[in-house]
Amino acid sequence: MLLLISDANILIDMEAGDLMDAFFRLPLQFAMPDIIYMEEIEPGSPGLEAQGL
Repeated sequence: MLLLISDANILIDMEAGDLMDAFFRLPLQFAMPDIIYMEEIEPGSPGLEAQGL
């Protein structure tokens, strides 16, 4: 399985376009640096670990 290292902008755009479920159904593994996740993503979108981040 391929690993995609993401930044916050990708996840923000996926959520804005209501594409988050489709995004995490792709045959890829997703990750991002912890500091970016804690500062940019976690406060507004908790639970992304359960989806596959």
